[in-house]
Amino acid sequence: MTNQVYEAPSLYPELVQQVTPPGKGQHGYYRRGDNGWIITGPVWPSYRADMEYKDNVFLAKYGVFLYDMPGNKTVFDVNGRNFSPVTEPWRQIFQKGGAKEFPLDQIIAFRWHIRPPYREVKFPQLAQVEIHNFFCPECDKGIFSAVRRPDAVDQLRIHLTSRFNDNHSYRPDDLKALGEEYGINFFEPRQGMNRVTRSNLIDAPDGPDLDLVPGADDLPPNDALTCPECSFEAKSAIGLNSHLRSHRKVAAPV
Repeated sequence: MTNQVYEAPSLYPELVQQVTPPGKGQHGYYRRGDNGWIITGPVWPSYRADMEYKDNVFLAKYGVFLYDMPGNKTVFDVNGRNFSPVTEPWRQIFQKGGAKEFPLDQIIAFRWHIRPPYREVKFPQLAQVEIHNFFCPECDKGIFSAVRRPDAVDQLRIHLTSRFNDNHSYRPDDLKALGEEYGINFFEPRQGMNRVTRSNLIDAPDGPDLDLVPGADDLPPNDALTCPECSFEAKSAIGLNSHLRSHRKVAAPV
């Protein structure tokens, strides 16, 4: 058997030039097919085909860019200034007039209606819309915004009752006191599915449980899904019935 001798690797190996496939590394902007949000993503043929198969729309008019890391000097904006798409993914689309592409819920989620991403950016979507903003009185992290005031109020209520610390463990009396100070009704009736009526209680899959609701015969058609004993707000008629059962179990004699 012949002994093989392996040569140690060189500390300074010979440089081998690598050829990058066409379009590899380039990114661009897409509109998501499920919610219309604008996102960034690769645009080389195979990836773009996969994105479009999933109903995402490639926004070609806003160009492509190399997804370069901060500190590198290979990516330039429309004015010829160097920037990093990793830290400023939206610079190019805003420079090319793409502010109109962003749906209203994405603008609100990113809080751009409060502080725009760049001083020069104006969103025409906000021109005829009133957005309600509520700030948490217990911390500087909570900003709750929505087009519908009850939705913003509900976000703040959930935050204040989340119990992730003692300051966010509000009880109904605390919410009532804060509501009087802020001019907010935390218990205002919600619209649509978050209302309980005699009909949807009777049609619930678990059967009619009107006997579980105190004064059910006198229940107004649009009463809110709020427990009359502890002010718990249910998300559906079935949820309210289940909650009221728990009161009955606690009150039942042993």
